[in-house]
Amino acid sequence: MRARNGILFVATGVLLSSLAGTALAQGTATAQPAAPGDIKTPITVTELFSKAKPGMWVRLEGTPQPDQTVRCNRARIITGAIEDDDWAIKGQIKSVEPGTQQLTVGRYHVKLKSTSKFLPVTTLHGITDLKPGMYVRVVGTYSADGGLLARKVEDQTAAAAEKADGNKRVLNQGKVERVDAAKKAIVLMGTTFVLSPETKATAVVEM
Repeated sequence: MRARNGILFVATGVLLSSLAGTALAQGTATAQPAAPGDIKTPITVTELFSKAKPGMWVRLEGTPQPDQTVRCNRARIITGAIEDDDWAIKGQIKSVEPGTQQLTVGRYHVKLKSTSKFLPVTTLHGITDLKPGMYVRVVGTYSADGGLLARKVEDQTAAAAEKADGNKRVLNQGKVERVDAAKKAIVLMGTTFVLSPETKATAVVEM
């Protein structure tokens, strides 16, 4: 058993080294771990737009603007181990409907499943614990009508309060709909995120 563990450890190391080499070949900066096993490569916004294509997974975060766009301060291209129920949003709860097991987070309509997981388990036990104004992260499956079928809802109100304007920020993770390199804009889940030279961009291989 000990020998087998050693072989597995070496094989895993070789795989990670190979993935890191691929990520570096596509970017210009030194790779750094984003999470245990993940490979994170800082890239420029110009490089991001050269790689971002419709259907590609991305994670975009920023602050909503009066014209309904979002000023993007963080952008991430994601490849690797990501599933079709890994779409995600972060934002404030606008309304809660316990009778129909539905809520609105930002501009998105969220439907809860009977098996939806609530976090943290010490304070969230179901939809009746969710209130308008709470800042949450929702993960699930996105539909073309703009709804999200949630498999997980996580209360991040306390963490958002620790950041300047944290509860006003939004985050979307999903597949790119459209890219406008000239306007430095990416449309994701019906929302237009506008990037700038100050946007922190990365390419991540998730394990």
